[in-house]
Amino acid sequence: MVTREIPLRMNRVFPLRPLIPASEKMPDRISAQLPAPAAETCDFTDVKADAYYCDAVLWAAEKGITVGTTATTFSPDDACNRAQIVTFLWRAAGSPAPKDATSPFTDMSSGQFFYQAVLWAVEQKITNGTAEKTFSPYKTCTRAETVTFLYRCQGEKS
Repeated sequence: MVTREIPLRMNRVFPLRPLIPASEKMPDRISAQLPAPAAETCDFTDVKADAYYCDAVLWAAEKGITVGTTATTFSPDDACNRAQIVTFLWRAAGSPAPKDATSPFTDMSSGQFFYQAVLWAVEQKITNGTAEKTFSPYKTCTRAETVTFLYRCQGEKS
């Protein structure tokens, strides 16, 4: 594997590695530190048992953090949108009820699967939308947005 180093602030260095292809298994030294899912096999026909993300999908499905894109598919190569990422975080937090049931956003309504999750995320200061009155739920969630949501979800509020 080829690595490149890109200097960051001061003398800190960040190694860049190629992404692990979906066909490869995650290295054992990393997998050994993660929780093992209870299930041995996956109900999703598009998640192969030797895929590096198989255990993560099993674990997230067991915990109710994610469901498939259909009853039998997970769509591992699809991008996620903002609504999906916020919903993953909300479910991982135990799906707490938001204090306010009124949305500040005009581009979502109470019947949508992500409605409670977005309200919770706004209350927790994990997100504040893409503009004053819009959340943009179906916009692809960029890597920057995803790590910002994760960072804020871990207690570092904006």
